[in-house]
Amino acid sequence: MKMASKSEVQIKRVYGGDLAEGQMIDIYEPAFFQDDVFDTMEGYNLMNEEGEYVLFLRGTSDGDAFAIIGMYQGKYDISTSKLARQAQNGEKYQDVADLEYFGDNVKHFNERKQEVLKKYK
Repeated sequence: MKMASKSEVQIKRVYGGDLAEGQMIDIYEPAFFQDDVFDTMEGYNLMNEEGEYVLFLRGTSDGDAFAIIGMYQGKYDISTSKLARQAQNGEKYQDVADLEYFGDNVKHFNERKQEVLKKYK
């Protein structure tokens, strides 16, 4: 059973750890599509190619990829200041596709995002 999506990203800047600028890495994201149905953990939305992200990562047991730390607390799109909102019952993915987070902890996410924007943008 699929539990995550694997995304390849290029590192632009390193704030800590042993990765290098320009390096390509694989990241497991806690959301995926299966049979045209989007499944997410805690309202996490997948990264998109237009975004520029600050990621908080940890290595995985297979050693070949990284995972987002803290689900929605480990990925912030600094290319937009758009705030997250909670998804409503009955909404389709296209209704929330442009949101980086749409889970239950919107207030917490938006507060952390403002901190990340101040520190890393």
